[in-house]
Amino acid sequence: FFNDTATTEIYTEQIVGSVRCVQETGHNALIQSLEKRYQSQIIEVQEGCQQRINEYQDKIKKLEKELKDTQNRIMVDSHDKNGQHSLIERKIAEAIENEKALQQELENVKADRDRKILEYQRLLDDEREALKSKIADCEQKLKESESRRGNLVFEQEKERAKWNLERDHLVNQREELSDTINNCLLYTSPSPRDRQKSRMPSSA
Repeated sequence: FFNDTATTEIYTEQIVGSVRCVQETGHNALIQSLEKRYQSQIIEVQEGCQQRINEYQDKIKKLEKELKDTQNRIMVDSHDKNGQHSLIERKIAEAIENEKALQQELENVKADRDRKILEYQRLLDDEREALKSKIADCEQKLKESESRRGNLVFEQEKERAKWNLERDHLVNQREELSDTINNCLLYTSPSPRDRQKSRMPSSA
């Protein structure tokens, strides 16, 4: 009985130790790894979007410079190049349209970046909530394990007290029986005079 109780207590302590280990180390490490993974993805998206924004801004500056140069050439050569006036205006219109298209694409890139950041943040929040729920479950299981351990210890102490009472009772019974046997032997053993008479010859 005591061996089974000791085994149960050791098993309970192992469960409690495992749960505490998961609570103190595993969950914190998992949360940090998830945050690091999503933060790295968000940083990669931001860097990619920033690179594309810089490229589009460089293109816009280049087009603005070309537009300004074109306008200057138009003002200088307007008298000599009347035949090319419509072509220049068409190029200017194309440059303006290209600038508008680049601006629109830049806005789309920014919107896509913001959307991805919000999506990764939502995923991170979901993972955090799921981990909080798991931690709460582990804490509840830990409390239940500690309660079961307390009950097992209480039952063990109660059984130990019961066995002690039974042992004391048996010891008392043994002592009483030993006293009774000694008394019986004392009253039933022959006296020395009786033993002497038994050795004398009888007269005929």
